[in-house]
Amino acid sequence: MRILTTICLALGFASAAMAQTITIAAARALGPSATPVTIEGVITNGTELGPVRYIQDATGAMAIYNSNAAFQTAAVVGSTMNLTGVLVNYKGICEMTPVSAYTVVSPGQAMPTPMPGVAADINEANEGKLVSVAGCTFTQTGNFVYTAAGYTVTDGAGASFKVFLRNGHPLIGTPIPNLAVNITGVSSQFDNAALATDNFNTVTTGYQLLPRTPADFVGFFITSAVTVTNLTQNTFDLNWTTNLASTTGAKYGFTPALEMGFTSAAGTSTAHALPFTGLQPAQVVYVRLFSARPGTTDTAWIAPSSYITQSASSGTMQIFVNHPFDATIANPPGNTPTLLTGAAIENKIIGLINAARTTIDCAVYNTNRQPIITALEAAKARGIQVRYVYHIGTANTPLGTTSIAKLGVNPSKLMHNKFMVVDAGSVDSSYVWTGSLNWTDNQMLDDYNNMVLIQDQSLARAYTVEFQEMWGSSGATPNAATSLAGAAKADNTPHFFKIGGKNVQLYFSPSDATDARIGDVIASANSTLEFALLTFTSNNLGTQVRNAKFANVVIRGLVDNPNDQNSQFTMLQGVGVNVVDAVCPGIYHHKFCIVDAANTASDPTVVTGSHNWSSSANSGNDENTLIIHDAAIANQYLQIFNNDWNVLTATLEQVANINGLMATILPNPVSAKATIRLADGKANDKVIVGIYNNLGQQLLVQTADYQAGATQDLSFDVSALPNGSYHVVLLSNGSLLSRTMQVVR
Repeated sequence: MRILTTICLALGFASAAMAQTITIAAARALGPSATPVTIEGVITNGTELGPVRYIQDATGAMAIYNSNAAFQTAAVVGSTMNLTGVLVNYKGICEMTPVSAYTVVSPGQAMPTPMPGVAADINEANEGKLVSVAGCTFTQTGNFVYTAAGYTVTDGAGASFKVFLRNGHPLIGTPIPNLAVNITGVSSQFDNAALATDNFNTVTTGYQLLPRTPADFVGFFITSAVTVTNLTQNTFDLNWTTNLASTTGAKYGFTPALEMGFTSAAGTSTAHALPFTGLQPAQVVYVRLFSARPGTTDTAWIAPSSYITQSASSGTMQIFVNHPFDATIANPPGNTPTLLTGAAIENKIIGLINAARTTIDCAVYNTNRQPIITALEAAKARGIQVRYVYHIGTANTPLGTTSIAKLGVNPSKLMHNKFMVVDAGSVDSSYVWTGSLNWTDNQMLDDYNNMVLIQDQSLARAYTVEFQEMWGSSGATPNAATSLAGAAKADNTPHFFKIGGKNVQLYFSPSDATDARIGDVIASANSTLEFALLTFTSNNLGTQVRNAKFANVVIRGLVDNPNDQNSQFTMLQGVGVNVVDAVCPGIYHHKFCIVDAANTASDPTVVTGSHNWSSSANSGNDENTLIIHDAAIANQYLQIFNNDWNVLTATLEQVANINGLMATILPNPVSAKATIRLADGKANDKVIVGIYNNLGQQLLVQTADYQAGATQDLSFDVSALPNGSYHVVLLSNGSLLSRTMQVVR
């Protein structure tokens, strides 16, 4: 296959070289056609604009769409490429797709000089070209988030135009400049009304500028999101960066009014750190950070945000799962999640309700479990304030006749949370319950789900802020007129916590750029990445996983719905990511990933919550996502994933014509000793088991005399094998069975 692929690519390069190359302007003038054309120019963008690349020569520019992994790897910024393909009209854009042949003429060339322009120059004549507009000011404030409407910008002459950042763009999550900046980007468009017969020259709407990286902004501005360090019960430090040396300061307070005034740190720098001290446990502080350039009137502000100190709570964190886990890899021994049956899950929820002293807030997508609602009604009867938010479009049958206060929200998208907050005002009895589980029969009994229970007042207070935003009030009664859900919400909750010694982050969708934060975790992987998902359609996160693969991270993935529209499944398999269809009874409903679980020299991390890896979860639904930095918790989730992987891939990889013989690799991943368990064979036979690398070279081999119906173990010492993926191949009765084994230390 490797040789065949090389030959095919070589033939493709040769045909491109032999075709007549024309200028990009000449190609555009031809209009859409089924006849391939050949062009040559410099690639002007990378993955920040997704799979689309723009190419420019001295005469013009155009978009190139080719999601092939080899092309994506070759088409790097600054490379001169020769391309052959068909030109189409896509939403008004002149686009080459498919690309039938390509070659890299010369890498690392000088980029085309951006055309100096104004708002009016972002037009059809300059489509695909790099354009630089001076003196730009943004209408919106706060942090960049993905929005289909883009951002309204005014040029130095007062004319407006649109700047668009796709989901997962590197600027997402960073502050919007509040001062005038020069912006460079690709002049492009996205026009749903554009006709397929358009010849690329008559469409007059939908133009937008596509910045590529923070370097496309020139001026004075904030260049990073704010991070928190030195977080204790009484202190925290806020950190950010600017592109030019400037002062470090903030206006702050214990209410959004910022009533405490100004605080600052001495000196000027591009790296800023501002300490806050003398605080109380679980205390929320509202801060508006700024940096000013000495000798000028330029002050770059960061939108007001809230932060919270460490609480005095116990910080206990319990992980629950409703399907078996692989305790053989528990580290340390005994560090395992808790397996709960459906009835036990409900009893756990009801137990939390019954233990509440003052308040219970529930935000749950759907429920059909009357016993839970009955417990909430009993809590209300004994004087507990009970509030319930649900998705207005789901049945929620027990809520129809309940007397507890309730509010349905987000009819256009989903109120998809599954959390409950108990006693947020208490140090010792404050709890947050969250995870992937809806409160329904199937979700508790059949579908694969994980749940997290955390005793921490700081976290409970943050969840309460989010709840009350959807509730529309801070009181016992909801206010539908002031309720905010979905895209109407603001990024107004603390994101950084210290819980039981663990660093924890919390993000709510769609206001908090959650996709970008999950992408940060994936990008942090140094050794391993596992993901367990109902659906995977986020192009941004697909790109991050692909990049991790190219960085030699060992990856395994389970996805329940591989054929969803825009699914990343096929693309990831195409670049060699070990991702499989999670065929199982019920639904594989998890939404978690694990990074570097066994690499304590790195940062073992778990991402979990209600957030599917989809654009809807990121930009429309109400969701919550926890990011937990802790080796013990990462190991517990690895036990969950490992058991699911072994069970579900064993089912997938059984070969019917091998007399039913199945092989299970224990453990998988493995560090030193691998056991290959043979079972379910229908006939006595000699079985050859070999371990091969990705080049097809046999590394280890054993022969077994298998007895029909027996279970037989073969032990392999793999301690000398480097980390990575290997193929365990069985030959029996003339047939082959192959399994994938991961070696991870």
